[in-house]
Amino acid sequence: MFKGTVRTTVSYSTRSFVDTAAVRMWDIAGTDQILKLEKKAIGGGVNDLAWDGESKRIIVVGEGRDKYGAAFQFDTGSSAGEITGHSKALNSVVIRQQRPFRCAIVGDDGLLVFHQGPPYKYLSTLNAHPNFVHSVAYAPSGSDFVSTSADYKVFLWDGTSGEHVAEVENAHKGGSWSPDSTDRDLLRRLHRDVDTRKAITTWTLGSDIAFHQLGNTWTSKNSIVSVSLDSVFNVFDPRNDSGPARSLHGARKPITAATLVLSPPTFFAGSGDGRIHSLSLESDTVERSVGYDDKAKEIDVGSSSFSKSAFVQTTSQPRGISISSQDGHVFLAEAKHVEVLKSSQKVTAVDTKYVALSTDVYGDLVAVGGDTEDSTHIASASLDIHIYIWSIEKINKNIPIKNAVPGGAWGIRWIPESGDANGKLIGVGSDAVVRVWEVTFHV
Repeated sequence: MFKGTVRTTVSYSTRSFVDTAAVRMWDIAGTDQILKLEKKAIGGGVNDLAWDGESKRIIVVGEGRDKYGAAFQFDTGSSAGEITGHSKALNSVVIRQQRPFRCAIVGDDGLLVFHQGPPYKYLSTLNAHPNFVHSVAYAPSGSDFVSTSADYKVFLWDGTSGEHVAEVENAHKGGSWSPDSTDRDLLRRLHRDVDTRKAITTWTLGSDIAFHQLGNTWTSKNSIVSVSLDSVFNVFDPRNDSGPARSLHGARKPITAATLVLSPPTFFAGSGDGRIHSLSLESDTVERSVGYDDKAKEIDVGSSSFSKSAFVQTTSQPRGISISSQDGHVFLAEAKHVEVLKSSQKVTAVDTKYVALSTDVYGDLVAVGGDTEDSTHIASASLDIHIYIWSIEKINKNIPIKNAVPGGAWGIRWIPESGDANGKLIGVGSDAVVRVWEVTFHV
């Protein structure tokens, strides 16, 4: 797990992995994921990067202080050419994956500059867009590439010579953001016939600003995935023009709490923006949650909605919640108390001299943390970003999961397994990501 900041772009080669802030590259063939190279490529923010077809050279573009783009060798970081021709920040770069290699770069100056290599050097300036050019992409065959711009236009270019081929008419009603024809007018004209330059399928997602589409990609299963301004991933089937085949909703803020309903399995995660997200099968089970509004509420798992009447005002700020599977008592870990509820009514409260952060119930015992189904191991999560698995019989032995959750781990739960000597642990935290680990216990 990399601990750091990935600001704007990531890209795979056949053997390595790159991210920005600086440009960092890892070897992903082994389990250690060794950092192979770190390079301050352009002295500023990197907006995009591309590998060549041999996975030997990288071109990065962005908002550098003394230059807007750079080409370098992946193994040594030494120069692989010179990126010139632009006068403002660069937004996108693409490299033809077949020889002869070509590189197309676009930016805020409205220019599309063509390079050849290696070593990469200026070839020509393609002047068609009168406004900011957002993105550029090659066809897999390398025969053509397209550019998209804030002028609502999509242009088709020859992949080898860079000559203008055609303009895609009526591409969008708003600025075009990606070469797959994602745009701000909320329409999806992703599936096009290159020969006729006509839209085959158009999808309309909504009328609110949250539905603005920012990017898209084709998957290996011939589906199209786009991302909306509100962080929703939309999956489209090109054969169906009725709308998204499905939408994937995730947390946009740090996940601060999580729990698991065992039968049938339903996972709940609460994020810092007050939302609760669930992954569940149909069920009429009732689950409960606590939040910064100092309330404990009931959730109907089947309808994924809160009960309007079943809530309890807590005595102090609640941090964690657990439920007894034997009698249904609810235990609340609060800033100054541990409270017990039954049937949405307070039963008792115990003052504490410490701030309780989480609770878990096993039999007639209530503990801080979580234990495995067979009660032989305990898992602990912390803001130090690590998770540890402890043996109850041999308390000095632990299994560390280093750098488990960048920004800090807020919640963990064991996933019940049958007939398996190992365990599975699910964890959430400040990076708004849900992760699952398979744990091999000590013998």
